Amino acid sequence: MNAFRIQDPLDLHTLFRSFRSHGGIGWIFRGQADISWPLIPKAGRPEFRNDNDLGRFNAWRSRAFAHGPLPDNDWECLAIAQHYGLATRLLDWSCNPLVATYFAVNERPECDGAIYCFSPSLFVDYKTLAIEERLEQVVAYLPRAIDQRVSRQSGVFTVHNDAIGDIEIKELDPPLSGTNLVRIEIPWQHKLAILVMLDDYGVNSHGIFPDLDGLSRYINWQTNEIVRKRSLRDRASD
Repeated sequence: MNAFRIQDPLDLHTLFRSFRSHGGIGWIFRGQADISWPLIPKAGRPEFRNDNDLGRFNAWRSRAFAHGPLPDNDWECLAIAQHYGLATRLLDWSCNPLVATYFAVNERPECDGAIYCFSPSLFVDYKTLAIEERLEQVVAYLPRAIDQRVSRQSGVFTVHNDAIGDIEIKELDPPLSGTNLVRIEIPWQHKLAILVMLDDYGVNSHGIFPDLDGLSRYINWQTNEIVRKRSLRDRASD
């Protein structure tokens, strides 16, 4: 896997110009706040790994109807379950590299973060492919704007039948060069500066999570920044 380690927050602008999404059919992006975390869906984590993620999904679906209507399409319903925290075989990505960057820097300030750029070669045909069908490799699923979070986050998913299986790293077909999976490493020292830069671009918790929870997170973050800057001024004046 090709990897780049940024030396300055502005390096991100240069790197992202090399990885274009084209609406999700080119490169897609995922941010992880701890560079040591594996690139696997929640269903592959030890506490959820039981080789029956579809059984868990069906149990969720049978009860979720009480909270409102759900899509009839299995893939779209699975995407809703994923966005509400169920441990599924889906892994969240975004067509927008700035959204991925937010998730790489908004937590774990003591750890280096990572942005993964992936160029999938196959996509799910969600209208015809049965959700139970065995897939031999990790593929992408580009959903419709089925809820506000998917829309605001420019959401796209990878589908992992083997929840602990790695994405197969391949060389890109000519005229492109490099690998289909690239990691951009973010030193922890740059996280706060990047978070502030993203807010200048309107990429923050209020925009990414279009609900009262997201608004509350954003107001709390703004307050923390005011307190932090005031503390720095006070120390400088002592």
